[in-house]
Formats: sequence, C-alpha cells, structure tokens
Amino acid sequence: MEEAGQQYLDIVRPVNEAILAKKDAWDAAVDASDWETLTEISATWEDANRAFVDAMLTAEWPDDLQPYVDTIVTDTADDIAFYAGVAKATTVDEFQTAWLYPVDFSNAAAQDLRIRLGLGNVGEDE
Repeated sequence: MEEAGQQYLDIVRPVNEAILAKKDAWDAAVDASDWETLTEISATWEDANRAFVDAMLTAEWPDDLQPYVDTIVTDTADDIAFYAGVAKATTVDEFQTAWLYPVDFSNAAAQDLRIRLGLGNVGEDE
C-alpha cells in the first residue's frame, strides 16, 4: 500500500501545485467579478486536472483501490467540465452560464482514497 500511496502523491502533486499557485488570484478575481482573469485561471486548472485524470487512468492500482480511483476520476471530470466552460467563455453571458454549471468540489473521493492508502488528509503530505 505504501507504493500506491507514494504513486498517488506523485500524481496529485502537480495539480495541487497548479491550484495553489493561482488560488489567491482566483479568490481576488471572484471578489472583483473579474471574469477575464477567471477564464485564464480556469484554462490552467482545466489542463492540470486533465493531466491528473490521465495519470490516474494510466497508473496501475491494486484491485481493491480501483473503485476509489474511478470515483476520483469521475468527480474530477466534473471539475474539468466546469473549468472548460469558464475557460472558453468569450462573453459575460457565456461566463455566467458556465459559472452556474453544477459541480461539487468536496474532495470527498480523494479523502476516501487517502484514508485507504494510509495518507494524511487532503492538503497534507504534498
């Protein structure tokens, strides 16, 4: 399980770093209703999440962990759809439509896998 845990940390680290690098700018843009900045950041986060999903799908996982990996992939696909919609918005109306896409950023699936891998909570160990 230790090897799978390290593999997960290696896969998740780049997407977490991409998010953390722009988190303050994202929060400021949300507060300022700066949709142009949000579209730019969304494009970066869309790419980072896609790379994460691709890596999760190509990695070898123990059979008992595969259902949890599959759930993370499905949840992250929803995140990607949100970021893609925001990133591709070229008008305020398109942005508002994309912004209302229903997505749950709870990280519950990632936390579940971390528990099973013997890792710390989401946001730790990276």
